[in-house]
Amino acid sequence: TLAVFYPFVHLVDVMVPGNPDFIVQTPQDAAHYGVSIGANPYIGRHIAMGHTVFNTVYVILFLPFTNMLATLVTRIIPEPKQKEKVSPVQFAHINYSLIATPSLGIIEAEKEMESMARRVLKNSARIHDIIVEKRGIDTAYAKIEHSEEMIDEYRKMITEFLLSLSQQTLSHEEAVKVGNYITCAHNLEKYADYIFNSSRVYNRMKEENVQFSESARQTLHSLADEIENFYESTIPLFTSMDDIDIKAHMEQAESTKRRIKNAIREAKIEHFRRLQEKVCQSENSLYFTEILNNLDGMVSQVFNINETLCGYKFSN
Repeated sequence: TLAVFYPFVHLVDVMVPGNPDFIVQTPQDAAHYGVSIGANPYIGRHIAMGHTVFNTVYVILFLPFTNMLATLVTRIIPEPKQKEKVSPVQFAHINYSLIATPSLGIIEAEKEMESMARRVLKNSARIHDIIVEKRGIDTAYAKIEHSEEMIDEYRKMITEFLLSLSQQTLSHEEAVKVGNYITCAHNLEKYADYIFNSSRVYNRMKEENVQFSESARQTLHSLADEIENFYESTIPLFTSMDDIDIKAHMEQAESTKRRIKNAIREAKIEHFRRLQEKVCQSENSLYFTEILNNLDGMVSQVFNINETLCGYKFSN
């Protein structure tokens, strides 16, 4: 094993710049690398590359035997007659053995955060299409409800893992990331909660045969478009921050949040004016206001997601 191990370590060191044994010992080095004294600024990259190379070699070596192994496993463990309900825990990137290596654990948590964000994106698209009347509430409501349960599981799983990770010895930068990611998972879940609440409002409206006025519908259409675009703008933050101007992105997010929230406030004022003029039916007012409140909550959560991923919630 050692005959393979040392050449493997040497290969990784050649592929990744920076001495993995380098330890920051002076204030000048700490300022240069943006870490605290005692930190190892290069070890995380080497561990991540080692993990990637090992998995790649492992796949290449065992790929020819995939069918044989699949047949053997199927014979040893027959497929159950009734499949169990799939939980995010069953297909998570996260492995608790990574707790001892915080830098690698954070990388894997980031992958799971992206999976959660994309599941939320599906529900976000569904409620958008309901509001702009591209699809009915019938089938979409059931899908939103099921996906909401999965999103709750994601939040619980990610939070528990990150809390366990926080009990390890972390650099300041790693501790900041853990705090931001715990908060972001909560923000994603809250955004999804507002989606589910809105879908329940539309479901009740269908049951009671309630219809909004044309003016109210157009207002909701416009707001739904803007909020959907606002949430979609956060997705690149989950994949790579390298090509993103963080300051400019946050300035744009702040401006977008302010604009949409002002539009929601104006929509409420305009709605009360229509009520006074008896253009809208008073029995529909509760539904319309409830949806506006949910949309307002969605905007807040999207901005919070931007803050956490850009490091503005818990800063370095």
